[in-house]
Amino acid sequence: MAVAAAWAIEAFWRDRGHRPGVVSDRDLWALHRGTLEGADTDDIVLLGGSRIELGFIEAAFHADHPGYRTVQLAIAGRGPYAVLRDLAADETFAGTVLCSITARALQPERRDDQAAWVDHYHTKWSALRRPEVWVDAQLRGRLALLQSHLAIRPLLLSLRRGRWPGVNYVVARPDRRRVADFERMQVDMQRIITGRLAKIRGRLVDEPPPEPAAWAELVAEVAGFVDAIEDRGGRVAFVRFPIRGEFARLMRESYPRERYWDVFAANVGAVCLHDAELEGTDAMRCPDESHLAYDDAVRFTQLIGRELQTRGVLAR
Repeated sequence: MAVAAAWAIEAFWRDRGHRPGVVSDRDLWALHRGTLEGADTDDIVLLGGSRIELGFIEAAFHADHPGYRTVQLAIAGRGPYAVLRDLAADETFAGTVLCSITARALQPERRDDQAAWVDHYHTKWSALRRPEVWVDAQLRGRLALLQSHLAIRPLLLSLRRGRWPGVNYVVARPDRRRVADFERMQVDMQRIITGRLAKIRGRLVDEPPPEPAAWAELVAEVAGFVDAIEDRGGRVAFVRFPIRGEFARLMRESYPRERYWDVFAANVGAVCLHDAELEGTDAMRCPDESHLAYDDAVRFTQLIGRELQTRGVLAR
């Protein structure tokens, strides 16, 4: 009877568009970070924020480059400096790093954006937690009824307001890859774009773009991380994902390419891929101006893979 009831509830929520999704918290991040101990160049770790979470389609990459393992360590809305620093300091790590980066994500005020996840792994994570976290992720990754917003309390709150719980248009999987379905989005897209722009404009007042000397120092620090990883036999590559619309214009004006990206690419000592330099990216769509639509994410992933192979980051 319990199984039949669970099946009926699962079918009910799926019929209304809800999909399974895990809680991508610090424990799940630590679970995957732990798999990188002793990693070699066949192990590719993905760093950055939501653009590489949503825009790097691992199935498309593996179809073209079998034999590699990808580990998703990106954290949405946060710069990757702290995790890159952690991997550089890990003497057991000699894997391949593919890091999604922008000038804003690397500026000094954001160095510790992901530090709490790194600290959690080194000070609070235990091998004893692995089975519990793994099982929880596998169950949530298969059952829509286990999504947190469908639990009893949030469900009752939604019903009291006279509506069913909204469908999440972004869900995370047990491997930490997030999938966005913009067609399912039940909010005003323009409102999200406008809100993001207002938030970034406010932050630019408190966190203005670095002056050239400060930027050069930061690039030199990142170059040191690259050297540490590659001296152990690892590889590092950086990529800038496409952005569009008013958001792209704001970033161009605030962080001119010749002053930031070009200086970074010339001095960091690693392969750097800028979307504007890659053939066929002009037509790729970002429905919310910041993240690639799924079909274009597949194409961009394939393009990245070919470029990394051509430039020697991938051996096959």
